[in-house]
Amino acid sequence: KDAERIKKEGLWIYGKQHTVENYIQTGPDTFCGTCCGWVHGAHRRGRADKPVCLLCGEGHLTRDYKCCKEDCTASSGKGCRHLVRRCCHCGGSHTARSGKCLSKREALKAAKDRRIQTQLAYPQALITAQPIPELNDMEVENTEKEL
Repeated sequence: KDAERIKKEGLWIYGKQHTVENYIQTGPDTFCGTCCGWVHGAHRRGRADKPVCLLCGEGHLTRDYKCCKEDCTASSGKGCRHLVRRCCHCGGSHTARSGKCLSKREALKAAKDRRIQTQLAYPQALITAQPIPELNDMEVENTEKEL
């Protein structure tokens, strides 16, 4: 209830109004319906200027895909019996989300490895961090004089 109100009205921070959007968690297997990339969703709009069709791998949104046969009755954005599937990642005869795509499997593995590495790096940094030594009054006075 509060979240919907904040989303509608925005937030005021330090006298400035800010818009608010829903938080959408992404992971290594998040697929972007705009650019057919992995690890981010279409909500990020990062590559909205370079759309890629999931079905044929061409430079248009999937919803704009239209069969090249004039007599085909398939709706826009839908595959049909005339569709020649082409993966935009590897050029294979499958769609970009297909489990057959080696490029997809490699991209997902690399993203998962990065996530694991990040999760391991942070706790290790906490363990190896040295505590900041306390300064006594004399050291504080000397430091202030140097400034």
